[in-house]
Amino acid sequence: MERKIYYYLDKVRDTLEGKYVPPVTCEIDPSNACPLDCTFCMYAKFRKAHRQDLDWATYLRLITDLARHGVKSVTFTGGGEPLMHPRFNDMVEVALGVGLEVGLVTNGVLLHTVERPEVFTFIRVSLDAYDRATYERVKGADVFGQVLDNIMLVSEKNRTVGISYVVCQDTCHDLDRAVGLAKNLKASY
Repeated sequence: MERKIYYYLDKVRDTLEGKYVPPVTCEIDPSNACPLDCTFCMYAKFRKAHRQDLDWATYLRLITDLARHGVKSVTFTGGGEPLMHPRFNDMVEVALGVGLEVGLVTNGVLLHTVERPEVFTFIRVSLDAYDRATYERVKGADVFGQVLDNIMLVSEKNRTVGISYVVCQDTCHDLDRAVGLAKNLKASY
């Protein structure tokens, strides 16, 4: 990761010369809704008071502008769960249609609803727990098994599925078990 800048030396040079350099990638938050209630979520209070999905017309303008201005990829992520957007799969197809690569950061609960997991450059699942009891305590829902099944499901079609893990007071114990779980799930990172 620390050497990633070497892939973009031309962009560094152009920036130093005062030229316009578009971002390589942008993050898009399709929805702030979420099926979980994580203890560490900084968006929870706002999300509960102001549930909102990205407007379709706004999305179409945004994605077209990003491609036109030279952005190479988008990552669907958010202050909620991106897969909660009712037109998520359509969003992916539009992004691909204008020539953008796509990535996904998800909590994994709805991962089975992704129609074409193979088109993502990467899929990262915020698992944040190594067992069912910890998951339920930290994430506020008893869906640990479902998320593990979903990870296995998309891993069959996409070889770049990773797991992220928030380390906090409730999850810092037995991190070696979290690593073991990631290995058992054949996470690529």
